[in-house]
Amino acid sequence: MPIKNRLNDLLSRLEDAFKRERRITSDVAHELRTPLAGVRSTIEVTLARPRDTAEYQTVLSECLEIVENMQTMVNNLLMIARIDAHQITFRRVRIELSELINSCWRSFADKALEREIVFENCVPTEMACESDRGDLSIVMSNLLDNAVEYTNKGGHIRITANQSHEFIEITVSNTGCKLTNKQVSQVFDCFWRGDLSRKDTGAHCGLGLALVQRIVRALGGSTSADVQADEIFSVRLVLPNIKASRSI
Repeated sequence: MPIKNRLNDLLSRLEDAFKRERRITSDVAHELRTPLAGVRSTIEVTLARPRDTAEYQTVLSECLEIVENMQTMVNNLLMIARIDAHQITFRRVRIELSELINSCWRSFADKALEREIVFENCVPTEMACESDRGDLSIVMSNLLDNAVEYTNKGGHIRITANQSHEFIEITVSNTGCKLTNKQVSQVFDCFWRGDLSRKDTGAHCGLGLALVQRIVRALGGSTSADVQADEIFSVRLVLPNIKASRSI
């Protein structure tokens, strides 16, 4: 009987793995189909008649933006695949968290300003950890990108952090969240989006938070998300305090 149970468990896990693979393949095809169709139709319309230089430049710029978004999506998928296959290594260095967050925020500051979003970095300047700077930057950039994209106009983004002997907890919160508790439980799933009407590809095709979860998990930490009654969405990262554990 124990052997039978183990075999059934193994077959069940294999079946789940095959289902996940089929679902991911279908999702990738769906996400690539829309931008590829956009590039093709744009080129076909442009070639339908002669146009002046300015029109061609405009069309090329539009196509370049679509291709860049597609490249972002592919790069995210490749990194997720490498992490899942344990093919990624980390180089741990001392990181001042507040400085890292400010550095990542610069890429989104102009967009936030246009939407009158207030950003508040409440992480103490003296707080530091040992981690991989490049991968932690990817984590913070994805969280900030997601926050700026979905915060309401005139809303607020706030980052806080707490440090204990064993762990460092970083919380990224933003106002204007319309997700239900059930939807929040899915935010780390690949290709999941709360607003199905959105046509974003690349950074906003539902891979950003999935990549965040994979990287943090590979760094030995964990992620969680919740939404409060006042429409505040929060993502919490818990990372091991490597420096503290070494001093034990």
